Amino acid sequence: MTIKLKLLTKSNYLLGLQCSKLLHVKLYDKKRIPDYDESAHYRFKVGDKTEELAKTLFPGGIEIPREDFLKNLELSREFIEKRVPLFEPSFKFHQLYSRADVLVPVNEDEWDIVEMKSATKVKEVNLHDVSFQKYIYESCGLKIRKCFLMHINKGYIKNGEIEIDKLFTKTDITSEVDILMENIEERIQPMLVIINNGNEPAYEIGRHCYSPYDCPMRKECWADLPDGNILEFYKKEKVQAFDLGEIGLFKIPRVSNYDLEKNGGNNPFQKQMEATNEGEGFEKRILSEFFGKRSDAKEYCSKSQRVLNAKTDFAAKKAYKACVSNY
Repeated sequence: MTIKLKLLTKSNYLLGLQCSKLLHVKLYDKKRIPDYDESAHYRFKVGDKTEELAKTLFPGGIEIPREDFLKNLELSREFIEKRVPLFEPSFKFHQLYSRADVLVPVNEDEWDIVEMKSATKVKEVNLHDVSFQKYIYESCGLKIRKCFLMHINKGYIKNGEIEIDKLFTKTDITSEVDILMENIEERIQPMLVIINNGNEPAYEIGRHCYSPYDCPMRKECWADLPDGNILEFYKKEKVQAFDLGEIGLFKIPRVSNYDLEKNGGNNPFQKQMEATNEGEGFEKRILSEFFGKRSDAKEYCSKSQRVLNAKTDFAAKKAYKACVSNY
């Protein structure tokens, strides 16, 4: 009987870099991962649209259908000989698999990898993405000259029709990718162990629960944390919150003297700590103090109400009502 081995794809490789448990669950118990919300689906659509626009910058390119896995692999090998830009070509090396956004022929027998993103800058996760691609393509015999990330040019100002060549900018990431290539096999091998043995690995919560993406397994992994724990701090403080956990401070009320020297005498968690301790009365007190310092409080509140009526920010409206009840 032939045993069908699972593949370590590019997307699974990135999951494995973030969390070994996430990689395992994706492959063996996917129903535990919540469905994407509407905002995520919207981002996916934006990404697809961005990619379609970027492809127009490579005239004469061939789009390789990706619906049929094996057919895509076959056509990718066949079309490599044509020496034209290839969209969605895929390659498999043992249990490793990756599909490129664009492979561009250069010189006599070399290729450039072009990864397309709807972001405005290069992120570390993009470098890992392309390094995995390069490792597979070179293992399959392709000669890779350079690696690029094509992303949105944040300095572009639209004036009339979209100028696609100005909308995008192409950043050379070859040197950064080559650095990651040096130890890539050391990162791949533990992931192959995970996908081949089927055993769910042990895990620890940490910064990787938010980086490079919010982990969809976070609710499950954090289920045993007590109410009022430090990871309930507002998101921008999450990294500092993990620092607190490492020094033994787990409950919000216990961080009153945290790092005052490093923060110029200010506690970055103070307001959130007060809100936790006071409960519902915190919001009303803070807003009342703010408006109480204004000589034009009633007029200010009136203007704020007109603005709020034009929005759907129900939380802000609630806060407004809590404030003006004092006048």
